Amino acid sequence: MWLALCFAFAGPMILSGVFEAVLDSKILSFVGTESKKSLSTVMSTRLLYLVLVRNLDFKWKIENEDTIGGDPWQDLEHLLEGPGQELKFPSMVELQNNYGSNVGIPIAFFCGGFVYTLFDIQTSLGNNDVAHALSFGMWWTIVPHMAIISSLLLAGNNPFILQLATDVSRTEHRPVLGIFAQAYESRYKPEWLWFRGRSKYIWLKRVFLLNEVESAAKVLPGVASKEGSKKTPNITVNRKSKPQLTDLQSAVDLAVFDWAQMITITTALIFVPFILAFLTSFYTPTVGLSCRSLTFLTYFLAQMGQVALWAWALSTSSICENGKLHSPAHRSKPCLPNLISWLTYWTLAILFFCTSIFAAIGGTIMQLLGVYSNCLCALPAKYWNTRYMDDAHSYVNLGSNSAADISAAQHWWMAMGSVATGFLCAATYFGWWYQLRLRVIFRDLAEEI
Repeated sequence: MWLALCFAFAGPMILSGVFEAVLDSKILSFVGTESKKSLSTVMSTRLLYLVLVRNLDFKWKIENEDTIGGDPWQDLEHLLEGPGQELKFPSMVELQNNYGSNVGIPIAFFCGGFVYTLFDIQTSLGNNDVAHALSFGMWWTIVPHMAIISSLLLAGNNPFILQLATDVSRTEHRPVLGIFAQAYESRYKPEWLWFRGRSKYIWLKRVFLLNEVESAAKVLPGVASKEGSKKTPNITVNRKSKPQLTDLQSAVDLAVFDWAQMITITTALIFVPFILAFLTSFYTPTVGLSCRSLTFLTYFLAQMGQVALWAWALSTSSICENGKLHSPAHRSKPCLPNLISWLTYWTLAILFFCTSIFAAIGGTIMQLLGVYSNCLCALPAKYWNTRYMDDAHSYVNLGSNSAADISAAQHWWMAMGSVATGFLCAATYFGWWYQLRLRVIFRDLAEEI
């Protein structure tokens, strides 16, 4: 069930991970630049903790409200009051799950299955069943792409990273909806992947607010009154205290280039498996758009719709004066435009979600059960309405090793399978390189502050 949900929400989950990776890079770059100028040690440490443990659900509550601990934000702020917190960072980074064990070894076995299928195609040229199995295998490489994005982030899925630092006791929790149990018996809960990037961005705004409060709390010493030697009480002067993170607010603001970069990466990780699977089924005789290729096309369009909704919700989100989040997904402002945005967002979200579930899960089940092996799916869609007419040019080739099948196997099936394997290996290597780069930068910054 969890794998099915991940496949149905692949677009928002990949975009959320890419967005978090971009934020981490911006924050680390800012800390590395400003820590040598005016950034305090406490704020530098807070930002490094933000990168490392902001995978936690900060809105999640434990069952026993009277129990000490459970709110990661409050626990983190108490943790920052102690000295030498930056000394824990190298060990905390090493406690994260290894990238190779998370995705490297599983993807090696996944690629091995592709290589075996390619050899199988060579030994049985023209077998349509092998071609369609290959196309669905290439389509499902979207799931390894999600695993790559999730594993290259510095903030892993282990909530014990913060729990060990705060030294609070663990606790047991009931399964979510009575089905999804927590993987770790920790006091904290990891955030859902499709919320992580957005949640970190919203939490950054809370850090900005906290920084403004800290800066506003700075006071000027009392000065002598003109009427005598009595001094006036200390007063707060906001204009004299520049917030430490004013530059970070502009640094993490997303420009058009940033959005274009994130959308391009997300689209590529979904589009490449889609187009390879689509072309393989499309050019499997009889050539044309039919059941399997329509399944792939429907899924891709639904994922792009989900990606657009996720980007719309984040780009228009803001924090209200009362501290509540305002976005198309939340009715925080009682006005007609907000109501229209809210209805539009959730109508499209439900539509894209149901379409993704039908295409991803329903399409895979129908392929496995042989529903797509009927004669209708062997015809291109343009002949479906006219297949019973006398002048129809539709036909079904009952053979599986015709000259057209063998030609398609040599020119399309082998090429698409090879490209899918190479792209998956390249994405795995890039994820390993990117996480290694972030680890080195993070470790160097932790040693400097």
